[in-house]
Amino acid sequence: MELENKYSLPTEVIGKLTVVELLDFVDFPLLTVESTISGKLFLNYFERFRDNFEERYLIEISEARLKLIRSGELSVKDAFNRAENQIVFICYFDNTSKLIELYFQPCDLFSSLNPITDNYKINNEPNRNDLPLNELLILSKQRDKLVLGFYLTAKSLQSSLKYWAIKNFLTPLYEMLLQSLGINLKNRKDRDLFNQLNVGITDLALSSLRGNLELNNISNLFGDNFQTIRLSKIFDLFNSTDKATLIKSLDDVNNKKILHKYINILNSVSKNDAILLTSLATPKEETFSTRIDKAKANQIKKIINEEYPIVEDIEEIEGQFLELDMSIKQPTFAMSALNEDFIYKGKLTSELLVKIPLKDINFKGKEYLFTVKTLYRQETSTSPEKNEHFLLDFQELTP
Repeated sequence: MELENKYSLPTEVIGKLTVVELLDFVDFPLLTVESTISGKLFLNYFERFRDNFEERYLIEISEARLKLIRSGELSVKDAFNRAENQIVFICYFDNTSKLIELYFQPCDLFSSLNPITDNYKINNEPNRNDLPLNELLILSKQRDKLVLGFYLTAKSLQSSLKYWAIKNFLTPLYEMLLQSLGINLKNRKDRDLFNQLNVGITDLALSSLRGNLELNNISNLFGDNFQTIRLSKIFDLFNSTDKATLIKSLDDVNNKKILHKYINILNSVSKNDAILLTSLATPKEETFSTRIDKAKANQIKKIINEEYPIVEDIEEIEGQFLELDMSIKQPTFAMSALNEDFIYKGKLTSELLVKIPLKDINFKGKEYLFTVKTLYRQETSTSPEKNEHFLLDFQELTP
């Protein structure tokens, strides 16, 4: 429904917003709390996609009103009908989340047209101490997909979904899943497989970090049980609690970068006194499960720190040269990856230094396939985590 009688405003009236809390998420954020640089809070509601834009409604909101929304005592529709400063902002964001157009309506006019569902409330579920495997199995068979359920709980997650849970748990878990399947999104040839798998996050809950990762069942293309066999190795790693089984599971995984991601998850569990539950269900009714708490995380971290104080990973990354400094004793490089928001900076190996004069290097838009070695030095009680990058080789990509 098109909102009529809305009044245009310059986008600077709102300014830059930063997401500070996810209140509802299914495939993408539906309801968020966002903050300005000055600390003013807004409730941000997704209404619809319109052409190439997201149409969202914003209201300024106080902590007291947020508490009522989080508890389910106040519906989202009522919050917008009774906005505290009597103004509702209608916003249009592009696909980079940049605010393109901004309008407003007085609250009494907006309430007569408010399209938000009447009984849309935030459902703060009570904490659960298990993952219902039967529900995952039903979902897997219904959708003919592999479904990986995850559940992370900690005291600090009781009132809202914290950034640390996304950054230090969900992101590493997602990357471990892709790496176990041999997918490197920095490499062009692997992106076709990623698109076929159609990996997606669904039903992300609050007051814990709980949800599902789903991926297409494409075993016929890569051999029977291709995905299940690969993903089961991750659960072997999660369930390893002694040195022998841990080393064997890492050899089976055959991707040391997975170990670095796993350490991030263990650190997150340990520092936040959290409990992690993970389960996998397949359309063939196969299931795998694991549970990691603070004591188990510390136990595994001790073994890893003794056996793998440094984790080495070599990967191929498509990108562009930003810098090559040959004037210093240990020449350095900088390159930007094409498919991630990250700039790699590091040193050139002595072997590459011999080849450099023979190579035609272009800093103006040419794309290269870089071979980069990364050393991950684990966090200890006396020193923080440290990563070092070394450029082993590069070759120009053909258009």
